Amino acid sequence: MLVKVLDKYIGAVMCLLLSPISIAIKNKFPEKARKILLIQLWGVGESILTLPAITELKKKYKGRSIAVLCTERNKAVYYNQGVEIIELSMNPLLIAFFLLKNMRKFDIVVDFEEYLKISAIISFLLGKYSIGYSHGIRSKLYSVKVRYNDVQHVSQTFADLLNPLCISAKIQELTKLKYGKEDMDHINKLLNKIKMKNGKIAAISAGAAESAKCRMWPKEKWAELIDRIPYENVLLIGGKDVYRENEEILGMLKSRKHVCNIAGMTSQNELFALMEKVSLVISIDSGPMHVAAAQRIKTVGLFCPNTPVRFGPLGKGNISIYKPVLPKPCINVHKGEVPNCGRHNHMSKIAVEDVFQAARKSI
Repeated sequence: MLVKVLDKYIGAVMCLLLSPISIAIKNKFPEKARKILLIQLWGVGESILTLPAITELKKKYKGRSIAVLCTERNKAVYYNQGVEIIELSMNPLLIAFFLLKNMRKFDIVVDFEEYLKISAIISFLLGKYSIGYSHGIRSKLYSVKVRYNDVQHVSQTFADLLNPLCISAKIQELTKLKYGKEDMDHINKLLNKIKMKNGKIAAISAGAAESAKCRMWPKEKWAELIDRIPYENVLLIGGKDVYRENEEILGMLKSRKHVCNIAGMTSQNELFALMEKVSLVISIDSGPMHVAAAQRIKTVGLFCPNTPVRFGPLGKGNISIYKPVLPKPCINVHKGEVPNCGRHNHMSKIAVEDVFQAARKSI
């Protein structure tokens, strides 16, 4: 993607050019901050993990203007969460226009992005006082820096960014995601259309985006698991890009259960609503896993090459299955390390029995 290339090269140059100015300014902490901006530009899963921190921030700054800068991709997460949503286009020219229009507009900017240089540049240009992580060249642009702790859950690492604001929170669960009546109406119509049987529903999130195929569990194992789990209704969920993979799993099934592929049939907010109808979600490391955990649905997460220490489905009773093939995780988002390292066959050690037993515990 063009934005990522520009961020890697031009972003680095801009950080170098702006860093002497940042050091010279020495911004003071705004005791009477009225306008606060939070930045999270990318993944749905990570956006969900920012919500507990935002909940704590709203308690401290009650009655103040709090906005989240996000993109079309992840804005649904912030729907009806008590913050203003500012959608940023990923067009470089539109980004430049947005920056010029909103220069130094915010008293405090908190940058939840872990690696992108553009978010640090935005923080510097839009905020009178900015907070971000202490690693990388981008850190030179922040007023105050916080160490990224990569041996704890990311929801807590996001909450750590609020420590300079005298907010200390221990995150135990995720914030529930919101949706509208029309979203639940769509789900009810969809479930009626596919004629679900009486009984509980399990949802399976097996597919991954093209850049994350190494997180996928073999299709034949998914089929064997679906044949075994004690649920009459099973929904294969995901976006349009995983529809074909789900169809291949359907073709391998032996059971007579009601299994339906609804990938691409729900928007993000409709997926949030769907979870209210589901009793169990089994998922690879992906956005739907965090959606399920946020909606208080029993969740089983399958991990490798990432680690559940950072990204496991947070919440009481949820289970992470992690059988790494390498000593250290290949994916380190905060370092910009998100390889599609399929050559390591990362998910090969997870057996169907492992997931079946975890699913039974969640019933």
